Amino acid sequence: MKTLKTLLTCLFLLTILGCEDDSDPSVISVEKYVELLKQGKYTADQLPDFSSSDIPALLAYRNESQPIKDFPVNTLSSSLTLECSLGMYVLWTIESVRARATNSQFLFQT
Repeated sequence: MKTLKTLLTCLFLLTILGCEDDSDPSVISVEKYVELLKQGKYTADQLPDFSSSDIPALLAYRNESQPIKDFPVNTLSSSLTLECSLGMYVLWTIESVRARATNSQFLFQT
């Protein structure tokens, strides 16, 4: 019985004190965002909250041809893209920043 109690206590503590990173993925630098994309480790389901002041830093990566596979996608999109170049994805990110800045009628937010 003591073993069961100890096990339940440990499970409870692990649940509360888990090592999962709960930081806000929308608040990261352009450099960190690009690095996570390159490593296939960007796990957020939305793009970061970049502003128009981040566009020049994003544009620095526009010619990157490295293929990436793990990135957020618009579930309402008419096509499913399983892989694209980092440069193309950065350009899509810039377009999203611009669409949010102008409150575009074509911007879908989930």
